[in-house]
Amino acid sequence: MSDSIRIMQVLDGLDDTVPMVPRGDKAALGRANELMQLERELFGAWCSFVFQPGGFGRGAFEKTLDKVDKALQETQGPWFLGGSTPSIVDLQYVTHVERMAPSALYWKGFTVRGGDAGKRWPALHRWLAAFEDRQPYLATKSDYYTHITDIPPQYGPGQQVPEAEPFMKLLDGREGWTLPLPPLSPDNLEPVLDKPLLNIPDAEARIEAAVCLVRNHAGIARFCARAAGEGVGQWRQQGGGSKSALADPYAKPNDKIVPDVDACLAHVAHALLAGPEAAAEKVVKHGVDSRLHKECLAYLRQRISVPRDMSYPAARQLRAHLNFVIDKI
Repeated sequence: MSDSIRIMQVLDGLDDTVPMVPRGDKAALGRANELMQLERELFGAWCSFVFQPGGFGRGAFEKTLDKVDKALQETQGPWFLGGSTPSIVDLQYVTHVERMAPSALYWKGFTVRGGDAGKRWPALHRWLAAFEDRQPYLATKSDYYTHITDIPPQYGPGQQVPEAEPFMKLLDGREGWTLPLPPLSPDNLEPVLDKPLLNIPDAEARIEAAVCLVRNHAGIARFCARAAGEGVGQWRQQGGGSKSALADPYAKPNDKIVPDVDACLAHVAHALLAGPEAAAEKVVKHGVDSRLHKECLAYLRQRISVPRDMSYPAARQLRAHLNFVIDKI
């Protein structure tokens, strides 16, 4: 089974405690079907906007977001069908809305969440905030960077407009992944609300990143050494552009460089735990000075995925601390 709606319906049928689909209420079921059709309209408007050149489709996308926000305003709580828990309608919407926010910003410079968008679509923001109170949702929620790198293999490449370039640089790491990092905030380019499950303190995020790095440092060092090995990028070329640019399942690491890369990763962990000032002197004394070592750390930096590898607060810390060591060596 590969159809997400069908899978959710089957799962829903296994437990009658909190049904995701209205049962025994024709009016509620009819409303659910209307909202599902509106989701298809939103999905189509997003595709027309993000995957077409220039500003084509922007107006239709905005108007459809208006319809969605109005639909959310018709219930007392945050969910499309009301009640205290999300329904199958909410789950169908969120997987795509979560992709719309980073992709529209990255390729079109268009803000779906945060800033003035929060004033135009307040119910949509309330709805997303309600999801972020739920641990099961956060266990699957990606950060903006992960989305903009996994969208092209699934949907095709987004079509960039010139005014999006500043946002692209900040979201894909060409700028901004440096120490000191600004605090997590609803005002950030990637909004992070002040919620205990989401806005993890910097100290805790650094520990999480260090633990993820240290507990599998040998495997990670060998993974990094692919950048100095063979076959990087070949898998994507064979796929005709339909495969991720960051996936290299057949790349072979350079085993000779693994010990040095592992030492570099130790400096990254030291910086995460003790601070960059304490780690800086040891990085210099270690005497590592190689273009290949920098490329190996950069290879890892670009492939940190949320939530597969760690939370977003931890990922941003690890990316920035990798850049710190890259600069030092």
